[in-house]
Amino acid sequence: MTTPYETGRKIMELPDVRQTIQRQGLDITVKDPQQSARHIKAETELMAKIIRAASIRIE
Repeated sequence: MTTPYETGRKIMELPDVRQTIQRQGLDITVKDPQQSARHIKAETELMAKIIRAASIRIE
């Protein structure tokens, strides 16, 4: 059985996909599920600090 991570990695390795993404000025970084979870956690913590510091509220 193929995991979503494996499927996504294979898609991102396709030359036409890589070229399309790179033409848009983006870099491709494929992370394993644990790396992705750590990245999301770090970004969430960073955005929470920014939101609190700026006193941003949902209307």
